Amino acid sequence: MATGIDDILVPTDGSAGALAAAAFAGALARAAGAGVTVVMVHSLDIYSLNATGQLTWLGGTDYGALSKQEVDTMVRRNIAEPAFEKTRAAIGTGVSVQTLELWGQAADEICRQARDDGADLIVIGSRGRSAFGELLLGSVSSQVLHHAPCPVCVVR
Repeated sequence: MATGIDDILVPTDGSAGALAAAAFAGALARAAGAGVTVVMVHSLDIYSLNATGQLTWLGGTDYGALSKQEVDTMVRRNIAEPAFEKTRAAIGTGVSVQTLELWGQAADEICRQARDDGADLIVIGSRGRSAFGELLLGSVSSQVLHHAPCPVCVVR
């Protein structure tokens, strides 16, 4: 088992919890001389919402039936790019950062990416749901914690 930390995987959605995790990962990466891979996972449900004319949450406009490429471009421009920008700022300077967009179920894709990349650590934010809410809804951080191929640090 390797004892060094060379590659830190940081999932983001641009939320306060994800940005707190990014700041922690940035400090850790600077101390360890590690690189950071920031991942954002988009739900495939976006395509269903588009197909049924319900993709109004992206800017409040009813987009109707856009092509897959148009949806991908809109999601990248309106969701991923702003979240990546905020996450890079939270990580800070002096750290090599790469970004990656994935599509699918968030916890599954995060764990798969960590396995495929040989990540040494996943640093993920927690939304801090109540125990009851966690029981009913689960959370991405909890699923990652239980299924990741490497150590996981959950930042509150």
